[in-house]
This record gives sequence, structure tokens and C-alpha cells, in this order.
Amino acid sequence: MRTILCGLAALALSGCAMLTAEAPLFAPGDQDAVFTLAEGLWAHREADCAVDPATSGPDKDDCIDWAHIVREADGAWRIDFVGEDDPPMRLIVLPAVASEAGRLAPLYVAEATSQKQIEPAYALVVPRGALSTPVRRLAFEAIACAPLLREGAPADITFTRGEDGRVTGCTAKTKDAVRDAARRAVFDALSDLGEDELVWVR
Repeated sequence: MRTILCGLAALALSGCAMLTAEAPLFAPGDQDAVFTLAEGLWAHREADCAVDPATSGPDKDDCIDWAHIVREADGAWRIDFVGEDDPPMRLIVLPAVASEAGRLAPLYVAEATSQKQIEPAYALVVPRGALSTPVRRLAFEAIACAPLLREGAPADITFTRGEDGRVTGCTAKTKDAVRDAARRAVFDALSDLGEDELVWVR
């Protein structure tokens, strides 16, 4: 069983039909000053897992997946997956929609890169629970390509298709294209966004 984060890392390395770019589009300076993650050990528990993360840990064989999250010196976030073969992942998390000054935005987009894959992958990030910083609960969903076409082809995103006409990939050219993709993707993800959460434990 893989966490949402591990799933994103695997997708970023596999070339699946999710939003990417030819090279990273964002820098740590694009992040706002409000969104920060609690550093330390995080847990992912699927809906059918009844184990309380507070009573578990990475050394136990149960239904919880684990990740260590720390802030790097330049302000980006580093995620190390416990017990997984995936390399550490670097995240830059920025608002996808505007918010009041000094308040968390309701929707963020994360740009994920790893040591093995220079092309980034993108995901929705939604703070959950008490909307204050540091964030200790969040929903995390990779941005798939096909739902981005529901309102017509977006500007500055190139789509590729297979011989059967199905979308096999999409590449963003600009920062604004990524933010627009996040807003489009959230409508497709509403039915299950938040069913699986990442929660800070300690």
C-alpha cells in the first residue's frame, strides 16, 4: 500500500497521464508566507484502516504509511518516504487561488520533483481541519490530464494522445497554466478529495 505522496512520486517517475512540465516552473520564492507544514512524521491512513496513527509508528507492520517532511534551507519541502523505494521528493507549494492577506488559501498546487526525474509533477493540496499554520492535515491529489479538458482546451497546456484518441499526457508551459489546471482539476476531484488524508503525528 502506498501513500498519496508515494503514489505521486511513482507517477512522477512513470510517465502516467498527469500534468507535468518540461522543467520546474516554480521556485521557493513563489510560495506564500502563510502556508507552512508541521515538520516531522506524517501518516496516511486509508478509509478502511482503523489504526490510530498516534499509537502506531514506522516500525510497526500495520495499515498506515509514513513520511518524514522537513523544510529545506531554500524554503522548499522535502519528503522522505519511510520503507519505500521512491527517492525523496521536493515540493514547492503555492496558492492556486487568492486568499485574504495573512490567511491560508482554500486550494494550493504542489510542484513535485525528485532526484531521478527532472520533469515535475503537479498535485492539488487542500489544507484540512483547523485552517491555521503550520498545517497538520491535508488532502493531496495528483492532477490528471483528461479532466483538464472538461471546459475546453486550456491555454498553454499541450496534450498528447494515443492512437485510440485517449489523452496520454499533458505539459504545462507557464505558471498560470498550472494554477488554472489546479482550479479545473478540483471540480473533478470533489467527490473523493479528502477521503485519504495526510496527518502530522509528531
